[in-house]
Amino acid sequence: MKKIYFAIIISTHIAGLLSQNNPRTFSLKEALEYALAHHDNYLSAQTEVKIAKARNWEYTGIGLPQVSASFDLKDYLELPTSLLPAQFFGGRPGTYVPVRFGTQYNATAGISVSQIIFSSDYLSALQASKNLVELTQKNLQRTKIETQTQVAKAYYNALIAKEKIKILDANIQKIEKLLNDTKIMFNNGFVEKIDVDRLQITYNNLITEKEKVNRLIGLSLTLLKYQMNYPLTDTIILSDSIQMFKDKIQDI
Repeated sequence: MKKIYFAIIISTHIAGLLSQNNPRTFSLKEALEYALAHHDNYLSAQTEVKIAKARNWEYTGIGLPQVSASFDLKDYLELPTSLLPAQFFGGRPGTYVPVRFGTQYNATAGISVSQIIFSSDYLSALQASKNLVELTQKNLQRTKIETQTQVAKAYYNALIAKEKIKILDANIQKIEKLLNDTKIMFNNGFVEKIDVDRLQITYNNLITEKEKVNRLIGLSLTLLKYQMNYPLTDTIILSDSIQMFKDKIQDI
């Protein structure tokens, strides 16, 4: 039992490592397709449409001509026997001859057709079933739009955060170089200590801001995975840029 339990732990750990080492890449289009294929709300709405259509067909079928067929086969193992005067068959008067009437097998078949001519209850039920189909279809379309909108927003927010990181990295690189150069100039007496301190504060603020944006990226990706109904513990990579996003969102 301990060996089995240990094997389960190892397998789970390996699966987690594989998930981290093999992240999945999503474009906006792929993220939207994944969401529509896995999101519980959209799948439930699809099921409701199928159920409504099935009920509508059921009610429609009730109003169609109903045809029923029957078939009956009887096997008379013992045919009834009657006694007739023998003289009917050229025999001696006063005597009787046993005679069997009928056939051993007897088959009958029949077909009947019926149809509802007019029923207010039936018409009301049929109209209600049609209305239900339309209602579930509208709900499906609304759910689709809502799902796509939420995924697109989360995808865009993650792209914005990643773009902000690029800008921060560029600014940090510039300020870091300027800070180092200013320190050299201060050591040589060309600038004052306050100039170094100001650049140091700016540099520290940029580093702090970068940490915040990195956390924001994590939150944005988690929200995106949630909207897609993608496993939250798995890693995803966004393949689209902001410009690609703007171009694709117009085609949705």
